[in-house]
Amino acid sequence: MQDWVFYHIDGYKGYCRRQYEWIQEHISSIDDLFKKRAIPIFKETPDRYNALFICEKNGMQFKFHIKYDDFLRSISLIKGIRNIFKKSRARNSWEIANLMIENGIPTPEPICFGEKR
Repeated sequence: MQDWVFYHIDGYKGYCRRQYEWIQEHISSIDDLFKKRAIPIFKETPDRYNALFICEKNGMQFKFHIKYDDFLRSISLIKGIRNIFKKSRARNSWEIANLMIENGIPTPEPICFGEKR
């Protein structure tokens, strides 16, 4: 059995580690959190936010580093076209991290990735 599951929620498609499936219930709130700026953002570029995503489960608080690419913001035409044909940065990071883990290279475990195209 695989240790991850596929999900499709509110336009997001991606994978989540089986032990963190509960985080899927928070995925639908991500867009709204960034629109309202109701999430601690610690780095921002024209097309990406780095933020602290805080969730609760069974009275415990979990903190996750989240990278949120927003391609509706300022983006060049070339970059927009390139993104149609390439894997997303999220998918690429997910695949590389899992490959490194499979090969015994110490790597932070990716918990979840999602993309909305």
